[in-house]
Amino acid sequence: MCELFTSRLAPRSCFRPGDSSQYQFDTMVRRYRGGGGLLTGNEVAQLVGRHADQSTSRVAHWIVDRSVVSLSWRAQIWLPLFQFDSCDMSLRPGTECVVRELAPVFDDWDLAVWFTNPNGWLDDAMPLDVLAFDLAAVLDAARADRFVAKG
Repeated sequence: MCELFTSRLAPRSCFRPGDSSQYQFDTMVRRYRGGGGLLTGNEVAQLVGRHADQSTSRVAHWIVDRSVVSLSWRAQIWLPLFQFDSCDMSLRPGTECVVRELAPVFDDWDLAVWFTNPNGWLDDAMPLDVLAFDLAAVLDAARADRFVAKG
């Protein structure tokens, strides 16, 4: 099992959808639990549908545009709930900015892992945890990691 990245280098995740075990997905489920957990794309669309029309196409648009963190596991798309406002299921603008910083250089799994790994730019805190109180620091960390990953 590979170790998760904890340095100031861009993550090259050992978590790959086709790699191996349920362990990788279970790790993501555990790590996102504190931020609201993970739901399938269909479940998110149902929640969005309580507040907006065309919820399935809206969620699909977010996924295709890489405006949200999403990952594929066993023929389903999964989305962490931390990136949605719990009142109306709209996208949290700050989170979307961070995702857009990293999306050009990280694949979906690396992006999902980035939010749940200790980050050296954030004093080894997880971006997911810092996001709630210091968006600017998380955005700076994302920019730094994008720069490092891009080379």
